[in-house]
Amino acid sequence: MVNQIKIGPEIPFRESESLRRSMNAALAPIGPAWLAAMDQGIKVHAHDGYHANAAGAWLAAMLLAAALGVADPYTAPPPGGVPPSDAAMLTEIARAMTGSTIQPD
Repeated sequence: MVNQIKIGPEIPFRESESLRRSMNAALAPIGPAWLAAMDQGIKVHAHDGYHANAAGAWLAAMLLAAALGVADPYTAPPPGGVPPSDAAMLTEIARAMTGSTIQPD
């Protein structure tokens, strides 16, 4: 399934790369990951349409943990309310995005 995940948009993420390098910082592709999740039909926003729901927060947490160097951030169980099928897809998306997660130099 990973090859079905669309990893984009790449342009804002690439533009962030120059800033990341100048600051020697990590960058977690949370926005592109959310878009990939939404492309798979997974809701990541709360009812207000702005804030994260449990699935969106969990996806962001996995990517932040990966960017910060946590060895395997994908082993934490999903929060309540995230269906197993969505949890599996979110984990797959996070793993695919980890290849795009840029670590400090």
